[in-house]
Amino acid sequence: MAGAPGVQSLSGGMELLERAISYTVGTFGAVTPDVLTAATPCREWSVQDLLDHLNDGMSALGEAFDDGWVHVDADLQDRCPLDVLRESARALLAIIAERRAGVPTVDIDGREIAGAVVAVTGALELAVHGWDLAQGCGAPRPLPDGLAADLLRLAPLLVTDEDRPGRFADPVPVPAASSSSDRLLAWLGREP
Repeated sequence: MAGAPGVQSLSGGMELLERAISYTVGTFGAVTPDVLTAATPCREWSVQDLLDHLNDGMSALGEAFDDGWVHVDADLQDRCPLDVLRESARALLAIIAERRAGVPTVDIDGREIAGAVVAVTGALELAVHGWDLAQGCGAPRPLPDGLAADLLRLAPLLVTDEDRPGRFADPVPVPAASSSSDRLLAWLGREP
């Protein structure tokens, strides 16, 4: 994407993270016991796998902003019930409210990462997986245009060629007049 923003564009990461959480929590109503085994846009992940991943991500973000560090080898929660995921979202929102200014750096397995980078990366992860969850539940829900536009501006900083084909598929072509939501999802290898 031409004209990718610089690192200074990462200010406001906590607000962006809060918006992403709010969007994702809005998809939880579509989760019912009969869709837990349904496929999602995430290769080889069911709705339940995505719930587990979202919970792990929210827990790691909470640890990052509450304690200033994340231990990557932490035990991952298996088969996260929706009530636990809702509580993880509430806890993360409470930490964000307390730490509105964010933290300067987060230690992730011995590497110091700017807190703004962690917040924006978390926002991208949670928002897009919220979209994935809605798709998997059969209740498609576009990303809000403002949130998608803000994430789309930052996506080239966070998802590079080195991330493909491992963590993200190749970008999917979409018409230039597509919504910010569709262009972001396409950038991340999803069919909007």
